[in-house]
Amino acid sequence: MNVIPNATLGVLRELTGDGAARQALRVVGYVSTSDRIVPETADFLLNTDAGYLDLVKTSLEIIGQLDPAEVVPDIIRKAFKHADSQEKMLNEVAKARGLNPKSDDIRLRVSRLLTAIGSPDLVIEQVADDPERATVANYLIEQAKLAHGELMNSLKETIEKGPGNNSGYTHSAERRGDEVGTYETFGDGIKVHLETGDLHLQGLEVSRHVTSPGEYKVVKSAAKTLAKNELRHLLPLSKWRQLVLRRGKFQEITIRGRRFGPEDFEPPTE
Repeated sequence: MNVIPNATLGVLRELTGDGAARQALRVVGYVSTSDRIVPETADFLLNTDAGYLDLVKTSLEIIGQLDPAEVVPDIIRKAFKHADSQEKMLNEVAKARGLNPKSDDIRLRVSRLLTAIGSPDLVIEQVADDPERATVANYLIEQAKLAHGELMNSLKETIEKGPGNNSGYTHSAERRGDEVGTYETFGDGIKVHLETGDLHLQGLEVSRHVTSPGEYKVVKSAAKTLAKNELRHLLPLSKWRQLVLRRGKFQEITIRGRRFGPEDFEPPTE
């Protein structure tokens, strides 16, 4: 179907045609549903002029100086927060170490470990002072080191091949905007899907104010995945956002002082 851009696109061309999109964009009432049982609503301020590749390079420098064992207490908090996630982690550790996940022995080790999560030093001391009883801590540190290495290699690959060409990049072609003629781009980090009317934004999160807290699903990821997520949170790249604005998912967006609502980006009816 050949869709004619609506009048709002003409306004966007006027607002951003001279490079004025290089600014902070305010998004009000954005609804996030990913990994959540209950959606979260928040207001965002995005810097669309931020360079993704620069963030990757800075993140690589930072992670190269991080000790992966530092995130182990956070892994423990996530893994043992709920009974079902705790059982999953016990099974993972027991399988890797050839132990019975139901035994009192391994549960004693977990109990001891949970008392140490307030201090990374205490977790590390368990491994140094009593390696046999610190089976769980030792395993989590090993997984954190693996996650650290994989994350560093991924950042290096992005720098070598360019953004969007990383072998671990899983966004769909629609979200990347690969289809020729599907989008109209307005300066840095702003484009409109010409058939759906959805507004796609990319940029660095300057601020985020949660107006309606959501509820996340119970985390039952493997230890290495948890470690990778915690390491990412320590990097500037964790503030990079890709927002898709469509009816029901946001209230308004302000571009160069002009406010737009969901109805402004609907495709025209034929």
